[in-house]
Amino acid sequence: MQFWFFIFAFVFLTLPSVVFGAELVVAHEWSKRLGGNNSDYAYSVIVDSHNNVIVSGYVDGDADLNGDGDTADGGEDATGYGYDDVFVSVFDENGNFQWARRLGGNESDYTRSAVVDSDN
Repeated sequence: MQFWFFIFAFVFLTLPSVVFGAELVVAHEWSKRLGGNNSDYAYSVIVDSHNNVIVSGYVDGDADLNGDGDTADGGEDATGYGYDDVFVSVFDENGNFQWARRLGGNESDYTRSAVVDSDN
């Protein structure tokens, strides 16, 4: 039984590369480093209908939310409100910073996912 499972798994996993070819090449377009020196997590990365990239998660302490490497520039709600705070950062399709918001109260605040709808 294990032998047939192995054969099935091998065929199932290799068939797409045979059918569609192994020529799929993904080029690096852009990337940003967000966060600070503490516990920072990005839990959701989504693309809206305008090709904006929306990143959400939570950060602890001062954090860079626009990807410029500076946690103290204050231009994007860098300073925390309590312990962990929710953040949302938006970049256009070329990686240019659009806006960011940091939300929270006196205690820890978290987000685990984000969604966009047709009206974004």
